[in-house]
Amino acid sequence: METKPPQGLSLEDIQNLIGKVVLENLDLGKQLQWYQKQTSFSESTVEPLEEEAPSDLSKEEQEE
Repeated sequence: METKPPQGLSLEDIQNLIGKVVLENLDLGKQLQWYQKQTSFSESTVEPLEEEAPSDLSKEEQEE
């Protein structure tokens, strides 16, 4: 008795499907990298505000 993949897919069909999935994932990876580059500058503008916050708190403590 031969063991066949479900739905009678041949090995070539399976390799083609895997290839398509891999290519789609590569495209998603590129889109994610692009998005991260686009958002990285906005994150860097937020960081200085976070760095200033502790110094503001220390001034308030000194006033008290």
